[in-house]
Amino acid sequence: MLKDKKVVILLIVVLLVIITGGIWLTGTKGLNYSLMYSKNAKLNVYIAKDFTTDEVKEIAKEVLGSEIYVQKNANKENIVVITAREISEEQAEQIIQKIEEKYEIEMNRESEMLVEENGDVKGRDIVFPYLPQVIISIMVIGVYFLIMYKKVGMIKVLTVSMGAIIGTQLLLLSVLAIFRIPINLFTMPISILVFLVTTGGITVFFEILKSKVKKSPKK
Repeated sequence: MLKDKKVVILLIVVLLVIITGGIWLTGTKGLNYSLMYSKNAKLNVYIAKDFTTDEVKEIAKEVLGSEIYVQKNANKENIVVITAREISEEQAEQIIQKIEEKYEIEMNRESEMLVEENGDVKGRDIVFPYLPQVIISIMVIGVYFLIMYKKVGMIKVLTVSMGAIIGTQLLLLSVLAIFRIPINLFTMPISILVFLVTTGGITVFFEILKSKVKKSPKK
């Protein structure tokens, strides 16, 4: 029994160290946002011939390196959009020249290419679309726990449930910060998945406590 308590205490200490380190890194270095969520530049190019994004990507990689994203314009199939951390005028010109050579065309620099610069996406812009649903879910789950497990004790139910939910989210944030895992399109869905798994774990924990309360003799 004493050994089990030591293991639990050690685990809590390790988790607290990870969370503290993650919060410190987030405050000092910030999170590692992926290309699409960080400051970037986009080169829009009109190509008057059939092409594939893979072909254009190979051309762009020769000039910009591997950290790029290439896609066709959603509204105009003949326009390809090349996204990178930054694209200078010289780099844009090199890409255009290579495209001209590849597809044997001559392009008008003024009408058939455009470089756009985009600012950083704020963390709140990623979180905000999910925020109302998350708040409502936490409130509903909190009320459910208080009703279902009132015999366990209201203070214990609130402390354990909110502590576990907030703690696991901070742990996820800390792992992202420490290991510099890019924040991307899948980050919020993963966070919600962690939230659901945590809620399931809390439910199991309270069910065990509830059964123990029922079995304990009344004074």
